[in-house]
Amino acid sequence: MAIDFSNYINTYKGSSVLQQQFPNMNDYLALFGYNQGTTPTPTPTPTPTPTPPTTGPVNIIGQDLRSGAGSAGISSIGSGAGQGSGLIGDFMTATQERQNRLTNPNKVQSFINQFTGDGQRDIGEMIRTGQVDTRASAGLPLGIGAGIAKMLPDNYYNMSLGDQIFTQSQMGYTGPTVFGENTSGLQKDPFGLNVRSGFGNYAEAVGKDFASLRESLTKRLSDKYGVKFDEETGMFVGANAKTANDMTKMMRTKFNFRKKQLDSKNRLDAQIKAAEAERQRQIELQKKIAAEAAAGKSLSQIGRENFTGEGQAFQAGNIGKSSFTGGKVKDTGGVPGGKYGSPRKDGGLMYADGGRVGFKKGGLATMFKLKG
Repeated sequence: MAIDFSNYINTYKGSSVLQQQFPNMNDYLALFGYNQGTTPTPTPTPTPTPTPPTTGPVNIIGQDLRSGAGSAGISSIGSGAGQGSGLIGDFMTATQERQNRLTNPNKVQSFINQFTGDGQRDIGEMIRTGQVDTRASAGLPLGIGAGIAKMLPDNYYNMSLGDQIFTQSQMGYTGPTVFGENTSGLQKDPFGLNVRSGFGNYAEAVGKDFASLRESLTKRLSDKYGVKFDEETGMFVGANAKTANDMTKMMRTKFNFRKKQLDSKNRLDAQIKAAEAERQRQIELQKKIAAEAAAGKSLSQIGRENFTGEGQAFQAGNIGKSSFTGGKVKDTGGVPGGKYGSPRKDGGLMYADGGRVGFKKGGLATMFKLKG
């Protein structure tokens, strides 16, 4: 079944930003599957090549992808790698600031949370607990919660923990996209993809988009220009590399942006896996301690057997704290034949919450490393 590209064509014709970014309209339509086994309904009319920007691209990192910068108040798309700039830089800043607010809510938000619950958890807390977010209305009786879910669909609550955490890490930006001003008020990324929606899964959509871009850049467009696409640099190399790079600026920027997002997703998934392994280790350790205590072992003996070592309760040499150092047995003096072993108080059997998993509150595994 042929795809109707009318809307895409009309959007292109009505946008000076897109016309400057894509002198050849077919390259813009290729972002949406044109010329990949589909046929557009209308016949596009040629668009004159606009005057090139005064500052051209040098490479994908830090390049000046002006994309009609200043037109209709829309800034350039920016770079998809490194620190980011333009729309991508704005996106990165907004998502980081949102996580900062979740980690350290202001006094007003903290006051509200006392009455409405804890509010949205930051991703560090989600990783530590291993618990998915659920609807606040999920526990309402008489099918009320299910009714609310039908009236206000949000596929976020159907996602895995990993997809929820990635979605949360990418939320916070409601500014303009490559298509112009975002008048919907919805949270989108710089390329117009909804981060959170009633029926979509942003993590899956990012993966599919990356795969499609990779396919086009490494095969179809590489064959078209007689070049090779270097996935590490996001640049074409070969005799016609300059032409290929100039004609695919938007696609390559988007490729690098999606690649960074998937790198972030992989890091978050690794942290989730590590946190789950630590939680299981703590559960097994508590079972072991309970069994040893039931068998008659003293707490001191259990502690020495399970919490001796660097950074643990019975680590010797707690220098500078006192003459009684953690785990080091000393003569007490005044107690005939007395010996005293002073375990440290920051772990082991005295650790109230069963052990840390290594993720401090607000531990945002950011997609990009921001300046400052």
